[in-house]
Amino acid sequence: MKLISPNFLSGFIICLMLSIVSSGDAKVVNLKLDTSINYDSNLFRTSEHPQSDFFLAFAPQLLFQKNFSRTSFQVDSNFILERYFHYTEVNFQEVVFEPLIGYKLSDRLSFKIQDELSNSKNSKLEQAASDTTELLSYFSNQVTPAITYKHSNGMLIDLSYSNALRDYKDSTNNDWKFNSAIVSFQYPIGTKTSASLHFGLKQKAFASDIVYLGRFVNFELSRKLPYKFISAKASLGWEDRNYTVADEKLYIHSPLFDIGITGKLSPNLPLTLSFKLSLEDSDYYIGQALIPFGPDISLSWNLTPKIQFNFEGALSRNQYLENTFLDFFKHLDFGLFGKLQVVYRIRTRREFHFTYQYENRNSQNKEIGYRQSLLNFSFVFFY
Repeated sequence: MKLISPNFLSGFIICLMLSIVSSGDAKVVNLKLDTSINYDSNLFRTSEHPQSDFFLAFAPQLLFQKNFSRTSFQVDSNFILERYFHYTEVNFQEVVFEPLIGYKLSDRLSFKIQDELSNSKNSKLEQAASDTTELLSYFSNQVTPAITYKHSNGMLIDLSYSNALRDYKDSTNNDWKFNSAIVSFQYPIGTKTSASLHFGLKQKAFASDIVYLGRFVNFELSRKLPYKFISAKASLGWEDRNYTVADEKLYIHSPLFDIGITGKLSPNLPLTLSFKLSLEDSDYYIGQALIPFGPDISLSWNLTPKIQFNFEGALSRNQYLENTFLDFFKHLDFGLFGKLQVVYRIRTRREFHFTYQYENRNSQNKEIGYRQSLLNFSFVFFY
């Protein structure tokens, strides 16, 4: 797969950012260092004879921001390194670099362009139709320019285009290119309610000559509720896709919806709760689509100024569609996910994190169901 155009654009953006950085002092520089020891009870997500191991992880993250009179500039970069005690063949590393440049053309019109580059080695990616995990190395790049107009009546109009690609090192048939164009309208209704309309087109082309063209539309209402600082939203939409291989065609479609609330039940108790149905792509494997359905919750509780509890949970009914030269079949399973984290603030900018994560996937095919537990103990430093 040719990477000339995205690489050229990325190089141009990097050079531009370096010139901006050298022109003055940064407004904001945030550094985060995360070092941890971890335990994984099921490295390869297998149903029988799971392989477990301890591993060390190091994950620094740097955020740089600088604002001028009309121009804003941001770079978010992070690096992840994992080293296993016994199964050294699954050692993992990843570098992600995300520059963002914004320009204010006028009081009502603004433009921004974002580039996300990542280089991953031994990333654990699953074939969603079979839930088997493979270790893959790849390079990916996504460039997204967008223009936003704010009308005098408060309405926002946003036009965005995205161009992305992924190049696998040892699996060229699964390389893909992706393009999408989205138009969004957001209109305030009074001081507490807003309505949004999103629609667009997207196309994904695999190196194996499988291509799909998708169309989607989504309408959303959001409102600030009278109870404390709670906001509610409800969205309803539709997406359809036309798959093509040679002269064969196949059509799939799905409704989309998302109902949720977010805010604070009390000053020390933020909450996010949603229930949604969506149509998603798998990052790996030709022509694969996933239709997840179910609720998820995120809850934080500041017990004391130094101790915080975080909880995430999800139940899902997952329907997989695998495209093997347009011979689609459906595979269904049910998932349970939970994550509990305790944060202890030692001093300002220094924290200990203890995290337990559990996942249980019950499948129609018992050979590909699995259970997995993850333990994490980390020291986090902020600067």
